[in-house]
Amino acid sequence: MSEDNRSVLKNQYGLLQNLEPHVKVTGLLTVILLAALTQNLLFLMILNSIILFAALQSRIRLSDYFVRIWLPIFLFTGIAVLPGIINWVTPGEPLYTIYTNLTFSGHFFTLPTELTITRQGVKAALFVILRSAASLGIAMLLIKTTRWSVLTKVLAKYGLSNIIVRFRYDISLYLSIFVYIYGLCIRSKKPLSRSGNTIFKNRLDWRDNFRLFKGR
Repeated sequence: MSEDNRSVLKNQYGLLQNLEPHVKVTGLLTVILLAALTQNLLFLMILNSIILFAALQSRIRLSDYFVRIWLPIFLFTGIAVLPGIINWVTPGEPLYTIYTNLTFSGHFFTLPTELTITRQGVKAALFVILRSAASLGIAMLLIKTTRWSVLTKVLAKYGLSNIIVRFRYDISLYLSIFVYIYGLCIRSKKPLSRSGNTIFKNRLDWRDNFRLFKGR
């Protein structure tokens, strides 16, 4: 039994654990749709506060919520949208000036004379971060408060189960390819074995892994 399913059984008297699975899935998927379509930043802030409140009322620890939701958001989404807050990418009303009166021209790019953080860039970055946090938080609520067997049956009625399975398969496949390439980079720094067929053997092993993932 997975850790998430054990958490569901242990916290069966939480807020979302007591809801009927079909109602819960339909409601939370509707909330994800609202988060994706809204153009109101205040609404997204309130929505994330409600999701956090629902998580706490469902017996999900605050530390667990931040580690699973906001830590990946800051490490991945935050870094991805960080360049978009400057006027070089998103022109607009300046909020903070990084430098002025600088002239630099390289072979591939030219820096602007003035580099600032813009209000429009910060607003766009907040939209992306808050939408990602809301979607990830709702996905966590579904998984932590619903038994996996029940959740897959409900998702199958919406035609989403096959998409999820395919998504997990693609992730496994790409991870196996990444590990294989990383292993080749590490082994390329070491001398070849006397038999001279170490790399050939590793390629065969990777092809076996590829067939394994393909056959799932």
